[in-house]
Amino acid sequence: MSKLSFPPEDFGSPTSRTRDWSGNIHGSSGACRGRHGSRHPALYKAATYGCVGSVRKLVAGDLRALNSNTPQGNTALHVAASHGHAKFAGEVLKLNEGLIVAENADGDTPLHLAAKNGRLKVAELMIRLAQACPDHPGTDGKLLKTPLTMTNGEGNTPLHEAVRHQHTDVALKLLVADSKCAHALNEQSESPLDMAARQGLVQIVRRIVDVPWVPAEAIQSVGVTALHQAVLGGHTQVVEIMLEKHHYLLDRSHSGGNNALHYAAQKDNKRVVKRLLNERTGLAYRRNGQSQTPLHVAAHHGSTRAIRALLQQCPDVAEMSNAAGRNAFHAAVASGKTDALRCLLRNVRPAELLNHVDDDGNTPLHLAAEMSHVQSALLLVWDSRVNPCIRNKKGHTARSLLEARSAQDRATDSEVKIRTVDGGQEPHTHLEIRPMDAYEMYLWKELKRHGPRGAATSSCRPSASPFTAGPATSTSSAASRPTSSWPPSSPPSPSPPPSPCPAATTRPRASRCKATTPPSRSSSSPIPLPCAAPSSSSSASSGPGRTPSSSGSTSSCGAIGSPEGNRVHV
Repeated sequence: MSKLSFPPEDFGSPTSRTRDWSGNIHGSSGACRGRHGSRHPALYKAATYGCVGSVRKLVAGDLRALNSNTPQGNTALHVAASHGHAKFAGEVLKLNEGLIVAENADGDTPLHLAAKNGRLKVAELMIRLAQACPDHPGTDGKLLKTPLTMTNGEGNTPLHEAVRHQHTDVALKLLVADSKCAHALNEQSESPLDMAARQGLVQIVRRIVDVPWVPAEAIQSVGVTALHQAVLGGHTQVVEIMLEKHHYLLDRSHSGGNNALHYAAQKDNKRVVKRLLNERTGLAYRRNGQSQTPLHVAAHHGSTRAIRALLQQCPDVAEMSNAAGRNAFHAAVASGKTDALRCLLRNVRPAELLNHVDDDGNTPLHLAAEMSHVQSALLLVWDSRVNPCIRNKKGHTARSLLEARSAQDRATDSEVKIRTVDGGQEPHTHLEIRPMDAYEMYLWKELKRHGPRGAATSSCRPSASPFTAGPATSTSSAASRPTSSWPPSSPPSPSPPPSPCPAATTRPRASRCKATTPPSRSSSSPIPLPCAAPSSSSSASSGPGRTPSSSGSTSSCGAIGSPEGNRVHV
């Protein structure tokens, strides 16, 4: 048998090309489409069904018929390999062994297609043929690529494709033939080891890491390592193999700064979190590129089991803040993960962590109110350790932020109308603002009710309701708080922003409406809904969420939804 020489790495464009025994190249634009310019449907049909007896008849007298290809650039050998016809493939290779390195439009060789489709017998045939040909240096001194090392348009070798499609038997055969391919990187900077670790292919991973000649620096890729891939895939057995064979990967981090514990916290894998912490406790205190600890990541993604595991072994990690000065409570509130917030409240005891302020002076309660995360805000308000009267750097409490957000969100371009009034009057602006929804209104009342508490009472002053004409005068007297319902009887005069909390000596006025419990916004505990807003015309009749008035006067809750109650003259 003559020796077959294979094309170099940069050989040609991704079209069907072959090399015969003498090294002459037959391109698809020449021999394949010259005399045999038309396609060869009979040969294609024979390759599809594996009709071995038809091959010699179809190519009798002219072997160049084997160079004919499909519109996708597939030769008869490509078609036979993809369908697993080993005998047909063997007959074609006897006639023209150069077809083993032919590439289709995607850059796939027949061995690529055999690996993609898990055709073990065809792959074994081509592996034997490839091993029979030694490596030869090219004109530039580099070794010419063999069918085992050739890459397709995505930069994948046949081993990449076998692992990618989880064909373990084919992948193991390829590893035995050439184990160096296990660490070749494709266009996505992924090696077959990375793919196998992410998919939990234990046999392939063990086979790769057991290769004795592989240096430590070879077991890595650009960015995510094989250990990271195993953690992201949740494959504990592969994690154990990587820690046993390549323990140094614990210190490796992604280009974004995430280590293996960050990924375990993201995936809420309690078992892997504990395993990594047992190996190296210091991982819990390492920050990623955004200055986030694994606890921040777990809180952001709502990983409650990872939160408990982290706090159980490293309780002081709850004190760490990110670049913006925010701790894990801030992260849970900002992402709206109420389960993570509830878990933190149960497992973190110091009150100063619940009231920790970020670089803007905002506590977790400030964020919840400003972002209208009602359930998170209620969890914090109902916790006796939380102080709702803390002011941020702009002088806002959580309650005043809720009022400001309600006004800003509803004063959109479609809701603000500028009208010039003629007739001798001065031009003025009508700012139309819808009232808070039921959930925000309930949160506002809870913030008002829980405002005066302990030592914070002296710093809390009474504030006007967001539905009154203007803020009340700063005083501790209950009589000075506004009691009129919306709308006001006369336009208010400009005044400073309202104070956040009522005075300590006063008690919130009892609602004249009964509370109901609407469906919750999520699967968490339901939020009690404040009284409904009946119209003034139905004040004589009673309904759900209100108490009938004996005098027939309109309820103070009923004025909230009136059309005229949504206009403020500024």
